[in-house]
Parts: sequence; structure tokens; C-alpha cells
Amino acid sequence: MKKFKNYTQDQPFLLPPSVDDLIPSDHMVRVINNVLNGLDPSVFEKPFQGGGCPSYHPLMMLKVIVYAYSMGVYSSRNIAEHFHRDIHFMYLSGMQQPDFNTVNRFRSKYFEDILPEVFSFVANFLIREGYIKTKDYFVDGTKFEADAYKYSHVWKKNAQKFSERVKERALEIIKEANEINNAEDQEYGSKDLPSSGDHSSLTSQDLLDAAEDLSQNLNEKLSPREKGKQQTRIKKVQKQAEKLKSYEDQLDIIGDRNSFSKTDHDATFMRMKNDEVKPGYNIQAGTQDSYVTGFSVSQNSNDATAFIDHMEKREAEQLPQIENVMADSVYGSEENYNYLKDKPIGNYLKYPSFRQQEKGTLPEWATDNFIECPDKNIVICPAGRELEFIENKDKKTYSGYEYNVDVYRSKSCEGCPLKDKCVKAKSGLRTIELNRTLRKYRAQVKENLESEKGLELRARRGPEVETPFGHIKHNRLYRRIRLRGLKKVETEMAWLFMAYNFTKMAKAKSA
Repeated sequence: MKKFKNYTQDQPFLLPPSVDDLIPSDHMVRVINNVLNGLDPSVFEKPFQGGGCPSYHPLMMLKVIVYAYSMGVYSSRNIAEHFHRDIHFMYLSGMQQPDFNTVNRFRSKYFEDILPEVFSFVANFLIREGYIKTKDYFVDGTKFEADAYKYSHVWKKNAQKFSERVKERALEIIKEANEINNAEDQEYGSKDLPSSGDHSSLTSQDLLDAAEDLSQNLNEKLSPREKGKQQTRIKKVQKQAEKLKSYEDQLDIIGDRNSFSKTDHDATFMRMKNDEVKPGYNIQAGTQDSYVTGFSVSQNSNDATAFIDHMEKREAEQLPQIENVMADSVYGSEENYNYLKDKPIGNYLKYPSFRQQEKGTLPEWATDNFIECPDKNIVICPAGRELEFIENKDKKTYSGYEYNVDVYRSKSCEGCPLKDKCVKAKSGLRTIELNRTLRKYRAQVKENLESEKGLELRARRGPEVETPFGHIKHNRLYRRIRLRGLKKVETEMAWLFMAYNFTKMAKAKSA
């Protein structure tokens, strides 16, 4: 009896084996292949103008890149290598072997504008084929580090402060030069520049114009020494104009943000999970039955400010309709509640104090425990003290949303047992801002969250929306974005979430 089976490496085949025969019928590559074959071919016409050497077929490249991301292969060089040694890549590519430059161009450029349509197709396929059975939508955000140097920060406050200093220095030099000219009765061409006070409207071009005027009106009666000093002053003004222009450019890039990275101008510095401040993007994702059916990229670290943009983006891209939306307490703002008010969507956005109210751990001195007395226009604190009306005030959020509050202040807090914890003001009196509109929204949301449907959604929220982030970051080790710029980051996220959906779909199919 033989101890070992025959082992012959150079044994020829009578007929070469088919790649198709070597792949199991329920393998993920077959799921990706079958689903994406259903795409309308016209979708691939948009990025390609034709002419010259024929391109690799975009459907083939789409399948390959989605599969690569689903397996945690993100480098274009690594993807190109797999064409030579991985039978699954060979199956999807039809034995073609694009190089890494081709892979990268398709991934980040050619598919940039068509991926939203592809993502929508896959999401609607999941609904149509019964993988997604409910219309409950769960939203959450996570931060990904940008492909940028962590010490490349430019802060808005610094740019503003330094630009003001530059203006002040330049004006001092211009004033000094002006005095020299005036001493010789020489007309000065830049007298309209502010010599003191507010100079916020002063621009780098104003400084260059002033330097040009100084140069053209240089007093010929000046001694050679004074003339040389005057020319030095002109050069200093020109140098200050260059510095001011650099700060103006920085502020243009920052826009409404507080910072940006010199390496990736669209990245904003955010506090990450490890408590480090790094350049990154805030990724918002929404799930239905744990499949990602909507995502957006925000440059703001606050999840609440990204909610409306996220919902409008998925609506514009014709993603699956939803009936109820559930999110954690950070999303519970008046702006978000007001947005959902006129939508046919059940509002289950928690608000910050909901959990404490539910568990009975809300501090006794919290504003939510103050009782309104509309007939007397006063508010009663938990200790029974009266707070009188002070003023009605309009306020604005970071995103520009305007809201209204009534301000109340206690008449006296002396002898109150809660004073040490309740009162922080130097006056020794407690002041609160009462947002009545937000209170009404919260009362309705509280009723929703405590209903039978609300209890169900609250129980499902964690596993539903945290699963995709956990899979991508920990199972597939994707923690830092590989492309730069907001548009390309959106493209990268589309690849990641589509790959996740196919992974989950293949698992469900083989179960």
C-alpha cells in the first residue's frame, strides 16, 4: 500500500482546467459578479470619451476593486499583484492584468462620478431581493484619519490673528513713509488707508497698491540717505502684502471650519478615539438591517451638524425610502428636529439628557428639572426658588441655524442647599436659557422613544449601525483614508461600504 499520493509538479493536463470550475458556487466573487452584471451598461459611458487605445472594461474594473476592498486589499499595487496570483481576481478580470496605475485611475478618477449611482443600485438591489426587510434607518458617525501629516495644521484663529498683526505693521510703515512725504509737501497717494482703528477690510492688494503709490510718488527732494530708507520701507510694505496674501489664502481654504491640513486642504483637525487631534473626516453612515444604505462625508467633527446634509444627500441619490430614523443623543438638536418635522419620517433621535432621565440620574439642578409657570412668566427651580424673566434672545448655531431662548435669573440663591453645585456665576445667582421650541420637540421624541417601536429601535441601534464601522476598522484594518480631497474621500467611502454590503450579502446567501 502506498504511503503517499503521487506528487508531480510538471504533469501536463490533457485539457486546461477552467477557472470557473475552481471557484465554489456560493463564493463572494460570484455574488459580486452576478449583482453587478445587472447594472445598466449606459452608466459606464459617462467617464469615457472614447478614441485612442480601448480601455479596460469598467464593469470588470468595478468588480475587481469592490472584491479587493471586501478582502482588505486597498493598495493599487497590491491589487495589481493579485491579478497574477489570485484565482478570484483572475475570474473577475477574465485573466486580464491591468497595472497599478490603471487600477488607481479607475478607483479614484474614472469611477468618481458614477459610484453614487452604483451604490444606489446595490442598495436598492438589497431591498428588492429581500436582504433588507425593514424601513428603519439607523445613523451614526465615526472619524477616519486623513492621508495627511499630523503636524501640518493651520488654525483659523492663528491665521486671523497673524493677518491682523501684518496689517498693523504695514500701516505703521506706510504712516511713517507718509509723514516723510508730508514733511516735504509731497502728495501721498494712499491716504485712504486707515491709520488706526478697524482695518479688517484691508487686503493684500491694498498694501501692494499703497507700495506702488509710494514708489511712484517718491520725493526727489529727499537726501540720498532718506530716499534709500524710503525705498526700504516700500519693500517692507510689499513683503507684508505677500504675508497677508498667504493668510488670506489660508482663510479662504478654511472657510467655516476651524482648521485645515497643509497636506490635504479638505481635512479638518479632529479629536480621534485615542484622544489625539489629527487631520481627518467625519463619516456618517446609515443602515437598514445592518446594510449601509446611505453615507456622507463631513468636515465637521460634530455629528449633529452633519445629519441634515446626510439625509439630503441620500434623498438626492434616490436611495431606499425610510419610515423611521434612529440615532444617538448627540443628534438631538432643535435644528435636526425641525428638519424632520415636515418629513414623513418617524423621529427617534435621542437628546443628550434622555438616558439620564430614563435612569433617574439627571442632576437635580439640571435645567430640564426647572418648571415653567407661563401665567406668571417665571420659572421654579428644583429647590422651589423663583427665577424671573430677564430677556428674550435670538441665537445662532455653528451651522447658521437661528433659534430663540428666554433668559431667566433667580432672585436669590442664599441658603439654597443646591447652590454650590447649581450656581457657577460670580453674581451668586442661577441663570438659565429656556428654549421652549426644543422642549416641545423633546417631549414628542421622549414619547416616541418610550413607545413599543421606540424600545425596539433602541435595542437594535448599537448592533445595527456600529457593525459596519467595526468590520471596516477592526476586521479589515481600514483606519486611515488613502485618498486626498473631499470628493475622493467620498469615492473611497463608497468602495468601502459597497464592499461591506457584498461581504454581508455573501454571508447571508451561504447561510
